[in-house]
Amino acid sequence: MKYIFLLLSIFLLVSCNNNSENKDLVQKVHFKDKLDSLHTGFNSIELTKEYIQLNKDTITLVTFGHVYALLYHEDVFDALITLINDQSPDYVWVLGDVVYNNSDEEWAYLQEKYKGINARRFHAGGNHDMNYHYERYFGVTDNQWEAESRFLKNIGYRYITLEDDFSNYMMINMNDSLNRIEEYLNEMKPQLNPDKPSILFTHHCVWHKTRSIAEDPKTWVKKSFDRDSILPQLKEFDYLIHGDWAQEYYSSTFSFQGVNQNVMGVGNLSEGDPLYITTIKITKDSLWSYPIFVTIPDASTWKAKSP
Repeated sequence: MKYIFLLLSIFLLVSCNNNSENKDLVQKVHFKDKLDSLHTGFNSIELTKEYIQLNKDTITLVTFGHVYALLYHEDVFDALITLINDQSPDYVWVLGDVVYNNSDEEWAYLQEKYKGINARRFHAGGNHDMNYHYERYFGVTDNQWEAESRFLKNIGYRYITLEDDFSNYMMINMNDSLNRIEEYLNEMKPQLNPDKPSILFTHHCVWHKTRSIAEDPKTWVKKSFDRDSILPQLKEFDYLIHGDWAQEYYSSTFSFQGVNQNVMGVGNLSEGDPLYITTIKITKDSLWSYPIFVTIPDASTWKAKSP
């Protein structure tokens, strides 16, 4: 009798283990299916080039990035919005890292604040905006589908292509794989007007060599390919602008394989450092840009430093 009981126990134990393994396998397959579905094709907003006719002599853009510290300083956030509106921009390009934990609460607060901006906004997804950074930093991707879906729910797209009176504009998702970015470029570059300059907006920089390292998950929040892989696909663009600079504003030129491009870094530093936006003026024959610093309220805990 005791042998029968022992055999039954072993059978139940093996069965439970198999059920547990099967359950884990089903969950992993289900997650992969969901993530694959998120990364298959592009939505209608992403694949529809919009034409915006402004009928103006000068078009004004405001752009900035790497500003999640504003979530904790409402007075500084309000000062930033006031400064943006003072420029009377036609568009505002927000180039990523505007939330920190990618939570519903952060997005709700951000969306409420952005109602105060008197211009149309376009958003590039940063690594904080499209991931759960505290997971990715340690090499975990179990909730990647949920994290990226939250960005889509709040923004509606990860890529976008526009044309107005003077320029083409495109924004690509640098959190994506190189193959997927190339797929979008191959689809939408032929729709750029060759008689107008083209401006590319990104969160991560496309012209430096920083990349993620497969063996080091702490680098996974960076792009997974280097500039030599992507820049040959970007020769049509006259301007490359990114928002993850985390330095002072700069504007320069970059030469790659005989092609000269204008490059611009518009991301901010850390909490307590000078905070700025970048204003870009575009006419039929020219483009020029310059930073404008936010006046930090005297009583602010931001502890502003002199620019």
